[in-house]
Amino acid sequence: MRIIYTILVSVMMLLASCTERIDLPLVQGEVEVRLNMSVEPEVSFMPETRGAYVADEATQEDVSIHNLWVLQFGGTTADALLREARYIEDFDPAEAIKLIATSVANRIILIANTFDSNLAFADCDNLGEFMDAFKPIADEVDATRLVAGKRCPIMSAYKDMVLTESGASVSFSLKRCICKANITIINNTLENSAPDINITSVTICSVPNKLFFYTSYDLPERFPAAASQDRIDYIDMEWTDGTEVDAKTRRFTFYLPVNKCGSVPSVSNPTMRAHHTPAGASYLRVLGTYTDASSIQRGVEYRIPLGTSADDCNLLPGGKYTYTLTINDPS
Repeated sequence: MRIIYTILVSVMMLLASCTERIDLPLVQGEVEVRLNMSVEPEVSFMPETRGAYVADEATQEDVSIHNLWVLQFGGTTADALLREARYIEDFDPAEAIKLIATSVANRIILIANTFDSNLAFADCDNLGEFMDAFKPIADEVDATRLVAGKRCPIMSAYKDMVLTESGASVSFSLKRCICKANITIINNTLENSAPDINITSVTICSVPNKLFFYTSYDLPERFPAAASQDRIDYIDMEWTDGTEVDAKTRRFTFYLPVNKCGSVPSVSNPTMRAHHTPAGASYLRVLGTYTDASSIQRGVEYRIPLGTSADDCNLLPGGKYTYTLTINDPS
């Protein structure tokens, strides 16, 4: 009787352990799928300023898919384990790729144009760890890759799906992991009665020094989390580095990591708005000099906060921001 009882207990424990595993992803081999990818157009958060010089965007950027990371996580939550990480150096959309079959939804993430087959996120443990993976940014040249004279951005997309049968064609819409600021500066002091201002430098300040590989999901209220730490200033550009429109007008384009910082509080004096922007917000800085009535050379500085509206300092993935700064006098 003791032997029979022991066997019954063992069988019951085995059945219980099997029951506990029913909800886990069941590996059923591999499935082949074709990736049908498109690139989301840039979102213009601020309308083009009337009369501002607008460049031909097609001459600036290359949004072709040169290489591709394909990652598969065994679920859709932060603790979902990484099941597959594959780098395709020369992506061919006509070729099928193999993924692990599963009976529950897996998150499939695509990262295009990293130009790097040895990124640390390929060894991450789970989805939460991967979401924190980033590319260090030391200056603007790190934000994009120059390909045949055009800027090539890193792009990402994801889809939660159950993979059961081969032959499916899955559509992904890639979003740029950066944003772009088109800035036109008009120096009217060269033609009016104000002291002539010599613009000495133009740059973007308070830029996050991290470009995150994955920004396609709904970003948190503040992103990156640090408000003012881990920020850099881009290297100053000279006035002559900008694209010349006419004798008094130059145009500059900057590529920036995503930076969500919030809104500017109500300010009674609009000229003080720049002094009340949220900590860590990115801004345009223009420096110059002029000679006053006493023949003393003095410096001037203009700061323009960047964001999705006059009161919003968020720079979002895939965003295009257009600004025109007109300088009429030193003040």
